[in-house]
Amino acid sequence: MSVRYNNFAFAKMRFFAVFLNLTQTFNAFASSQSVITDPTDINYGKVASTYINVDGNYSGNANIVLGQPILPENKLNLNATLAANFSRGANITSGVENITNNWSINNNYRFVTNFDKLDLTAGIGGTITRATYSATPNSNTQFFTLNPSFDISYLFPGNIRLAIDLDYLKNTGRGEGYNTNFTLVNSYISRQFFKNRGTFKIAVNDAFNQ
Repeated sequence: MSVRYNNFAFAKMRFFAVFLNLTQTFNAFASSQSVITDPTDINYGKVASTYINVDGNYSGNANIVLGQPILPENKLNLNATLAANFSRGANITSGVENITNNWSINNNYRFVTNFDKLDLTAGIGGTITRATYSATPNSNTQFFTLNPSFDISYLFPGNIRLAIDLDYLKNTGRGEGYNTNFTLVNSYISRQFFKNRGTFKIAVNDAFNQ
């Protein structure tokens, strides 16, 4: 099942959209694993794997998007997105049903300017992800990602543009060695020639060698 809604107010340059999708699978294929415990069996001690039919498997996702002018003539706009995903699946291990639930929520908020010579974008985004296993709750996981960003560029006289963008990424809740955080800084200076048909650019990527 899918549901969509879109609204664009041209006079106010305002955009709003919602999307929802739900899926359910009946008699879905699932793996069934068990250890062979019969000593007379030639495969004694091995894991036997087969497939069975199960019910209760479903998934869904939803998205909300908003574009909202804050200053007249699109001088400052707010862009916001919210997304959610969920899935549920089942399998059998040693005769025990294992229900796996996965879900994540992601949101992003961004302010965007549109001035004559100055372009500035500032935003922040975050994601939370969680997975649970009914048969092995010790394997449950949950982690977060945070990502603020800032971009600025200015057009100087002589068609010279200077731009800098900064991104910070932080991961938490993961395993050892994966809880990382770093800052990326990129910049460039450029000049346009031949009635804006040619461009000379000098760029620096990852200025802090992250």
